[in-house]
Parts: sequence; structure tokens; C-alpha cells
Amino acid sequence: MDPVVGAGVPQAARGCALHLQFELAAREILDTVTPISVVHSVVALLGTSLLLLSWSLLPKRRVTHAQITLTIGDHARHFGIDERQVASGLQSRICVVNHDDDGGMTGITPLYPISVPTPRVSVPVIRMPQREAA
Repeated sequence: MDPVVGAGVPQAARGCALHLQFELAAREILDTVTPISVVHSVVALLGTSLLLLSWSLLPKRRVTHAQITLTIGDHARHFGIDERQVASGLQSRICVVNHDDDGGMTGITPLYPISVPTPRVSVPVIRMPQREAA
């Protein structure tokens, strides 16, 4: 056999390439492969089964419905700022939230208010030919 062709190939695999009996080649491959003991196989099977069973017992995630919808006034009272500042902050794309030294909110400054763009569409003018009176 050419040394380049057989380099790195186990003897059993070369036997398969030489058309030896499959049973002999399979036994040689199984003997050369590091076998997993029966105890390790049973532990892996039981561990996987227990993991899947415990996973099925986990509580399912369910959608919880919102209990209360907070208004702008609720937010303003909670943070201790003016309702107009909260409303302007909610209606802007980017806003700056000012804080005091303790981390409490002192104000909201809107930077880019959301503006509704007016559509500028040019309407084509179609002139209909007029019929001549007979």
C-alpha cells in the first residue's frame, strides 16, 4: 500500500477499503474506539430523562394582563415633576431627563419633538378637451 494513501487511516478502515468482511472490520473499529461503559450509558440516559421530566414540570409562561394603565398625571406625581414636562417628554423623539444629586428626577427637556409632516404631493393637472358646441 502507498504510504501516503494509508497515512492517518486506522487499520480497520483500510480493511473496509480492501473489501474485507464487514463483520471483521466492524469488530476491529469497535475494539479500537474507546468504549463507553454500561454504567456511564445508564447514567447519561437517566440524567437526560430526569432533565426532560423536570423541564416539563416547570410552569408555563402565560401572558399577564395589565392591571392598571397609568396616566401622565400618575407619572408626574410619582416623579414629582410637572405634567406638561412628562407630556412633552412622551411626545418627543429624544429628551433629556434632569436629575438631582440623589438621583431623583427634577425635569424633562424635549430635544426633538415629534412633528407630523404634512405631505407635499404635487397633484398633476389634467386638462380635458372641451367639446365644441354645435
